[in-house]
Amino acid sequence: MAVGSASATSFSVCSGKTDGLGISSVTFSEEPVVPGSTLTITVDATPTVAITDGATLTFDILLGAFPIMSVEKDVCKDLGVTCPLPAGVSTEISVDVDIKSSAPAASVTAEVTTTNGDGSAVSCVDIPLTVSVADKLPLTLSHEVELTTELVDNMFATFKKQFNKVYDNKEEHGMRRTHFEASLKRIQERNSVLGDSPTFGVTKFSDMSVEEFKQKMLTYKNPVAHDDISRINAETHEAVARKLRGAKSFAATATDKDWRDDGAVTDVKDQGQ
Repeated sequence: MAVGSASATSFSVCSGKTDGLGISSVTFSEEPVVPGSTLTITVDATPTVAITDGATLTFDILLGAFPIMSVEKDVCKDLGVTCPLPAGVSTEISVDVDIKSSAPAASVTAEVTTTNGDGSAVSCVDIPLTVSVADKLPLTLSHEVELTTELVDNMFATFKKQFNKVYDNKEEHGMRRTHFEASLKRIQERNSVLGDSPTFGVTKFSDMSVEEFKQKMLTYKNPVAHDDISRINAETHEAVARKLRGAKSFAATATDKDWRDDGAVTDVKDQGQ
């Protein structure tokens, strides 16, 4: 999969927030970012307030309003900034973020928030970020994730890739995509009952309707009865037959047998009871 090279990207100040960090440019090491990879974010800034010991930088990836992942770093200890950093002194901050392999392929927002050592807000900026199609789907799907058209399309693309799905025509592709979206909604409904321990996820059958799955996977009937002689091959059957009859030939099986005729049953004896 081709990956973009490092380049500056656009950003904006979070709604209702300020940028006391004085960010002038933001660069991603790759764009789009691949799930399971490490993204390096480089920020050039000239703060308008002094950055003190204990300042933190938090990196959140948001799908709509829902956080997919969050990473927090100590500005002074983890990011190489000499603190206190006086206002007006330019600096470069680089942050390595391990993108979860479960991150969905979608256009997301990277929200970078800086908080000073005394807990006061310094800066908040939103940066658009594209997560490319992953090699595998996440093991489960939270009920809190908004199933946008873009997210479903990207997850369906990953589904087809992961399970080697090929459809005959556009009509079947559209039908399977509809079934897939319905499966995602059922997954979310069931996971919502489980709360913090979701266990339902996508399988290779997720492009089937419920009715189709039941018809194809839950109604198996063996075409041959369990006692049908054809279930074993002729050679095995003949060997067993020879073993049972001791190489003797038998007439047709009798419908009844009185063992008294053969002296196999003795008279009743008094056992002294």
